[in-house]
Amino acid sequence: MAKLLVVVGMPGSGKSLYIRKLQPQCPGVCAHDYMAESHGHSPRFTDSRLYNDLVRALREGKSSLIADIEYCDTWRRVEVESVITRDVPGVEIDWHFFENDPAKCEDNVETRNRPNAEEEKRKIRELSRKYQIPREARIIPVWSPSK
Repeated sequence: MAKLLVVVGMPGSGKSLYIRKLQPQCPGVCAHDYMAESHGHSPRFTDSRLYNDLVRALREGKSSLIADIEYCDTWRRVEVESVITRDVPGVEIDWHFFENDPAKCEDNVETRNRPNAEEEKRKIRELSRKYQIPREARIIPVWSPSK
């Protein structure tokens, strides 16, 4: 049976680097920002433009990987699990969570020097308050640049 890897972390945590390492293990869908450009800008998991492709890949036995900063929020994780297990019975969901370290994430955002840095830092402050790592999740340290 296929596995769905869900990577969760705030902006600046190192998700993109981590996903690049895991991507070879996931011949199905690999989405760095699963909810980007969802139908009608909906927050519902099934309204992602990638949902049908994800379900098809998992049903075909192709492990897949999705990431989205919104899965820091518990109710969104509950939705992922209930919908995927309904539409792909037997699928294994493997949660990979970056630590909740807002200061380090903000430092990393500053280092990247992107035009949307202030928006990313605002999002970090918002998400860190509701960031709860489930017991069964694999915990990944926030990325640090080499000194």
